Parts: sequence; C-alpha cells; structure tokens
Amino acid sequence: MTVTGLPDWVAAYIGLPYAMRGDNPASGIDCYQLVRLVLREQFAIDAPDYRGEYGVDSSHGHVARLLRRYAPGWVSILAGQEQPGDVVLLIRRGLPLHCGLVIAPGWMLHTEAECDSVVEPYRDATAWGRQQPAFYRWPGGAGA
Repeated sequence: MTVTGLPDWVAAYIGLPYAMRGDNPASGIDCYQLVRLVLREQFAIDAPDYRGEYGVDSSHGHVARLLRRYAPGWVSILAGQEQPGDVVLLIRRGLPLHCGLVIAPGWMLHTEAECDSVVEPYRDATAWGRQQPAFYRWPGGAGA
C-alpha cells in the first residue's frame, strides 16, 4: 500500500523489528518504545518510560492496569482532533493493550508481535477502526 502525504522521516521507522519489552530499534522494539523513540527524535518530546514496571508480568491485565494508571499524566484528545505526534491507544480483548503514533490524519506508525513497524490506517473499519481508538498527547506536545 502506498500512502501519500506522509512526512519523509517516517520511512526511517518502517520495518524496525518487534521485540516484547524491546527498546533497541536494531534488535527489537515494542509498541510503546517505538512511540517514545519517534516522539523524542521527531517531536523533541521525552515521554516517560514505564518499562521498569513491566517486570516479568506482561499479561494483558497487567499492561492494561499500567496504561490506566498512567493515562491521567497525558492529555486526552477528542477523536477527530488528533494530530501528528499524538498517541493512538487501541483496545484489544476489551482492554487498552496497544499503541501507535499518529503520523498523518487517519494513519499511525506502530509495531506488534505479528509485524515489524508499519504504517496503517487506524480508522480502517476492517481492523483498528472498529476498536474505537483513544488519543493522547504528552503535555506540551503536538498542537498544545
């Protein structure tokens, strides 16, 4: 799929390998660490690192509890008002378990176990869109 209108810098982040709890773009990175990397390198935002709290428990319930605990530190953005640099939080199995980064209206950069980092539409009715994504912005980021 060819996507027009994406920033040129996005190409450098496509195809990075996935690794659970990974934080190294060369050897493997998880979804939130990819978000942190791009926020830091492209938006000059130093989002917090929660890896120390993953511990050995990366169960769906544990990850969901962490996301809920830290969400108040982020600014909630209404759907339709998201901008490049905002985080897309996606629901899986009824829990907030996956995130990506808005890079253009309707498009996110993300990575997960089933694929290396990729650009996909987050409003696609056949995939992410039916999960009603939530959007968050680190205070002082994107259009703040």
